[in-house]
Amino acid sequence: TWDRPGAKPEWFYVVEFTMSELWHGYTGTSTDTLRTELPERWLESVS
Repeated sequence: TWDRPGAKPEWFYVVEFTMSELWHGYTGTSTDTLRTELPERWLESVS
């Protein structure tokens, strides 16, 4: 919604995982991570 007059602001959440949490047998360093942003509209409540 950048540069769009009247566009509604959108919240994003930054999430970060260690690579070993995502890929079994990952052989890189324990400090390797994957970070991404998720828009709030992609999420739903679990309760």
